[in-house]
Amino acid sequence: MYTMMQVCRELDMTYQTLKFYCNEGLVPNVKRDRRNYRVFDEHDIKWIQSLKFYCNEGVIPNVKRDHNTRRVFDEKDVKWIKDLTCLKKCGMSIQEMKKYLELCLQGEATIVSRKKMLARKQEELRASIKELEDSISYIGWKQNFYDEVLSGKRPYVSNLIRTAEKKPSANELFRD
Repeated sequence: MYTMMQVCRELDMTYQTLKFYCNEGLVPNVKRDRRNYRVFDEHDIKWIQSLKFYCNEGVIPNVKRDHNTRRVFDEKDVKWIKDLTCLKKCGMSIQEMKKYLELCLQGEATIVSRKKMLARKQEELRASIKELEDSISYIGWKQNFYDEVLSGKRPYVSNLIRTAEKKPSANELFRD
């Protein structure tokens, strides 16, 4: 767990900004220690990093500021940040997110383009899932192989270790 000051140092953020984000409910499920100080875990830090990153990259439209020039967010902004976090997990680049945002801001007329963009990303994810499933299958097969070797059901054979071949004798090497 991290204290407010540790998170501020880690994320190069002012104490007041982090406190404001917490008070506004932008950091969900803030925990407190026995002295009632806010503490954060890795998940919280990643969320705060995402929030700051997306603001700095310009993928949160119409960011509002309070009288102290701190960013303020409403429920729609928080929903959009969660959407961006999901798109990032899907492998969408910042450039793709900006393009997606641009299309979203154009309204209903761009729904077909957005659907195509998401369909391409979905296909990439399915291909990644297939690769992961193949890797999991291989590991399962290999674990089974090792179990059978350890139990004596199968002899150990390796493609990496050469078996000792019979070396020719001197007489065999120097025949006429």
